[in-house]
Amino acid sequence: MSSLAHPKCSPLRLNRFVFLSSSVSIGILVGLLLEPGKGAALAAAVERYGEAVFKPLFTSKARGMTVIGHGPGAREAVEAFHAENPIMYMQQKIELPGQDLGVVFLGGRYMTTYARCGTGAWNTTTASGGKYAAATPSPEAVAMAEKAQALFNLDFTCVDVVETSAGPVVFEVSAFGGFRGIQEACGMDAAAMYTDYVMEKIRGS
Repeated sequence: MSSLAHPKCSPLRLNRFVFLSSSVSIGILVGLLLEPGKGAALAAAVERYGEAVFKPLFTSKARGMTVIGHGPGAREAVEAFHAENPIMYMQQKIELPGQDLGVVFLGGRYMTTYARCGTGAWNTTTASGGKYAAATPSPEAVAMAEKAQALFNLDFTCVDVVETSAGPVVFEVSAFGGFRGIQEACGMDAAAMYTDYVMEKIRGS
């Protein structure tokens, strides 16, 4: 079995900064990314890039994240977030074209893609009102997502990608992605497919 079977790997799979920094190391675009805890550098980055999404190290569906824009009060906002989240990181805020994509892999092989369509919030998560829809990603988006997920040897994963005018950008590689989105948008029973995959692995071991 691959790394999903090993509990010691759980912190790695949960830690989004590790995912993203590892992706940067092989040239995958993830937006601006700075190390956790560098409060002054993060505040300066907000001024340079206009807006940034500040994130706690462990989160799901954008919970605990906040968008900070440049201008008066930006440094104070960063410091307040840092006080509540001593270990944090940020990504440059990217304007979404109304949706982002969940590019799904099973056993390292491309499975399907669904979209999360926004309803006016800064993010497209279902917790913020986003809706699932079928999607056809570009070959470049699938190739970048495949490269990103291959770093972590996960049996099942969903790579969050946004297609921008400059090309696809990876937001994260999730170890817990997408059963509901796959079902609602693509009509596929990912849980059953995953079960079949695991049983086949067991039979072949």
